[in-house]
Amino acid sequence: MPNLKSTSLIATNVDFNLKLSIKITNSIQLRRATQEEIAFFDNEYNKARIFSPSITPIHRIEFLKNGDDNQKSWTPHALPQGRWKYWVLDVDNDNGKILHQVKALLSILSPSIRLIFTRGFENGEYIYAIPPSPQLFDIIKNDGFESEFKTFIMNPDDIASMLSYLESMSDPSSESLSITIKAIEKFHDLQSLPPHSSMYLLGLFSVIEYIITHKPRSNESLDSITHQLKNKMKMLNDLYFEAPQSYIKYFPKAKSFDALWKELYSYRSQIAHTATHSVGGDFHILNNPDSILKYVQDQTKNLLKFSLTHHNFLSYLRAC
Repeated sequence: MPNLKSTSLIATNVDFNLKLSIKITNSIQLRRATQEEIAFFDNEYNKARIFSPSITPIHRIEFLKNGDDNQKSWTPHALPQGRWKYWVLDVDNDNGKILHQVKALLSILSPSIRLIFTRGFENGEYIYAIPPSPQLFDIIKNDGFESEFKTFIMNPDDIASMLSYLESMSDPSSESLSITIKAIEKFHDLQSLPPHSSMYLLGLFSVIEYIITHKPRSNESLDSITHQLKNKMKMLNDLYFEAPQSYIKYFPKAKSFDALWKELYSYRSQIAHTATHSVGGDFHILNNPDSILKYVQDQTKNLLKFSLTHHNFLSYLRAC
């Protein structure tokens, strides 16, 4: 049997308190890149700039904030070589499908772990490379902490915990878990869209609906998708997710969770059914598109992570 292996660079602005490497699973290793790999990655970045000139590799620099917390001024500083952030994931016995599942699971972490510049090897010999899509760099920039500038120190255990579900990705043990796995794959597939496009936001809503809503029953007046979303997401936020008032940091004008989600779903419907859409006007809570995107994305991730461990409960909730 050939020994297949893939190696991918972590493009997200994260760092790890590791000397060299750590075993994540029996077949996956997190480690620092070699000098040969760094040269390869740097060359790939240079080629990618032809299509995405604004790409800013973050592996050799850190950004320091200037002034108070209200300012958005950051200054790049070169890191000494010993602190470079070239981290790679090795996946053994990778037939392509495994790496896709790894990427899907890591996309629901906070921040999302994005893998690029994948190379495949057979018995130690290089056999292929996978170029990233141009919009992937926009997604990486979009889902960083405080934009792409702040380096997030991540615990490798968070990656290990998420990748412990790899076996379930290939062989779900129940119908309820199968729905969760399909939802995670749907979320990951959204990275083929520009992150600030209306279709990306519409896709996030579709993932939420897929997990917790059912087709409205015609004989029940309080069974609309809007009603289901407001009530079910409120219960999940109050009992299982963040503090109930966490939405205030995104929408300072929101006086209640119900009012917020009513406007959010109206905004979603405007995207789906009209030629134009914008905040303001009839929307009194929604302040800007970036806040809407970030909030709905965070809510989708929270729901997906919760669903991995509570898929039976969500199956019951979906039917209610």
